[in-house]
Amino acid sequence: MRHSPRPTGLSLNRRQVLATTAAAGASLPSLAQSGGQHAIEVEVKVQELLHAANPLLVGSNTPWVYGSEGLMDHDGRWRDGPANRAKELAPTVLRYPGVPDTYHWKQGLGPVAQRKPVFTYPGQPFQKIFYGTIEFLEACEHVGAQPLIELNMHQGSDAELAQQAAEWVRFTNHQTHVSRLSGKPLPKVLYWELGNEPYVMERNHPLYLKTEHFARRVNAVLAAIKAVDPSIKVGLPFALDTYSGRPWRPNSEIATVVGEHLGWAKKMLDGIERPQDLSFLAVHWYMPLITGATNAEGYPVALGSDEQLYWGAAAGSETLRRVPGLINELWRQHPKTAKLPLPRIGVTEYNSYFTSTRIKDKEIRQNGYVMTQGGALFVADLLRMMAHEPQMELGAHWSLNGNWIFGAFEVLTQANPPPVRPAFHALKMFRRLLAGGHIVASQVKVETTAKATGISFSAAWPNMPLASAVAARQGKTVQVVVINKDPARAGAIRLSLPGVQVQAASVEQVQAKALFDSPGLPEASTLVRPEVQLDTKRGGVQWQMGPASYGLATLTLA
Repeated sequence: MRHSPRPTGLSLNRRQVLATTAAAGASLPSLAQSGGQHAIEVEVKVQELLHAANPLLVGSNTPWVYGSEGLMDHDGRWRDGPANRAKELAPTVLRYPGVPDTYHWKQGLGPVAQRKPVFTYPGQPFQKIFYGTIEFLEACEHVGAQPLIELNMHQGSDAELAQQAAEWVRFTNHQTHVSRLSGKPLPKVLYWELGNEPYVMERNHPLYLKTEHFARRVNAVLAAIKAVDPSIKVGLPFALDTYSGRPWRPNSEIATVVGEHLGWAKKMLDGIERPQDLSFLAVHWYMPLITGATNAEGYPVALGSDEQLYWGAAAGSETLRRVPGLINELWRQHPKTAKLPLPRIGVTEYNSYFTSTRIKDKEIRQNGYVMTQGGALFVADLLRMMAHEPQMELGAHWSLNGNWIFGAFEVLTQANPPPVRPAFHALKMFRRLLAGGHIVASQVKVETTAKATGISFSAAWPNMPLASAVAARQGKTVQVVVINKDPARAGAIRLSLPGVQVQAASVEQVQAKALFDSPGLPEASTLVRPEVQLDTKRGGVQWQMGPASYGLATLTLA
């Protein structure tokens, strides 16, 4: 989500620039001291193929500022540690430049020494573009990712920005650029996005555009870039007024757009001349995201307890699962799109996000919960949900590295490679699960809870299952991600594959001492390989998971 104004300082992110978060405690019990266990039965029907696994769901974001958050030094040289860690994660999509509203791509060309400091964003210092278009494409080559470029839709006139965008497409797709890393041609850019979160830019912002004007600008830019390269896939920033799909009303649920942009989705469809030229609708998914009024001490009124925050994050995927269906309903009902195929969905930003509150210029501990096991569980469960949805075009975690609380690994460190944050493990597991083959049918039998009563954007989920799973098959290899959402009890996993024999099985899983312990530090989560009991004849596998943990089982069929 966009926040402004942003103070100057350490951060390289496009939201708020904040200092390092202090270590956070938690009111939930220590996971290591939790007692008891509950049964989690997972049945995987390996013969029932649902749809192709989509590896593009495990992408990431790399903003241009500060040399992409420290991937490059101030001399434009790659830093070995972060670059190697990025290659280990191997995101399948990289989205750039992260701060497109004021980004003029030609300012990032040529020898780094000759590039001049440029305006970044209100509240940020002028700086050189060390991480320009060529460097970005080299990063994509380095990690094996599809490039996704966000276009500047705000700083300039309709005609100027259409021309600038068209020239950028021509530069990347009609010219051949040779990689300094490999000597090979750099990848072309298939995916383009028409700006970033314009629906949360408030009226007092110097680059504010009315919704109707933004739609007209989309027409100009979309026509210009498709004329240069008709094969590109273009995404439109899209948001319903609420996650329930109902019109926003005061004192009801929280709006996902700012007041000036209420009705954004319908107004976009009203104003766009050729919706058939759009390849996907770009949405951003964060949970539970506490916003709104603060109390006398400066804390958000809606903050709630650690327990409420945990269950809000744990239930967030269900709130978001309903969004594609609500978009489809609007699409079918609108006269301009009723006869068109349903739109693909690109989740161009996703992560857990609890709050971004400062009191007397100090972080509150809940800010750092993104960098804990509790935050990573949401990422894992969201990826599980998206993997089940064939309408998804791609997904990009916010973000790759550093970036205050959001990066998958740290950069402000001398360690080589730099330490990872808990979400890194979830992304890496799903990178393996979705590498190829097909999603197959699976079902989970587990107890439910009534504790997911809803907080902020995360709606109540009555009788929420205490575990979830997703399975994929590629040849004789079956992989299953299992998530134990119970924060108090270990999970006794019984995985069955009816009708087949399992020749070998291994499990790796991520667990922690406490849900919100040691944010951003290596001890925030631990990767372990539990003992596995294998029944080769009945196709059964058993193991135990810690409380609030997730894991990947890899099975070889006979």
